[in-house]
Amino acid sequence: MPDMIDTHTLKMLIKAGSVQGVHAIDIPGGYALEFDIGMDKATLRTQRVRKEKRKFASLDKVARYLESVGVIQFEVNRGTHVHGSRPL
Repeated sequence: MPDMIDTHTLKMLIKAGSVQGVHAIDIPGGYALEFDIGMDKATLRTQRVRKEKRKFASLDKVARYLESVGVIQFEVNRGTHVHGSRPL
């Protein structure tokens, strides 16, 4: 399984029942999506640049995108980067 997939491939994997988990990963400037596919993980890439993660500006945008491809449940990994926060 490739480590980066596009929307078309994601839709086919979802339809086949191959996606076991979906994670919104906190990255600087937004969120990336990571999918559990069998024993592998894959990250959603942009349509134009094959090696670039697709970035969503908010969790609302993540939820709308996932709903459009047939996903109704996902986990959020906030990591160490918190949007709008400043170090103490």
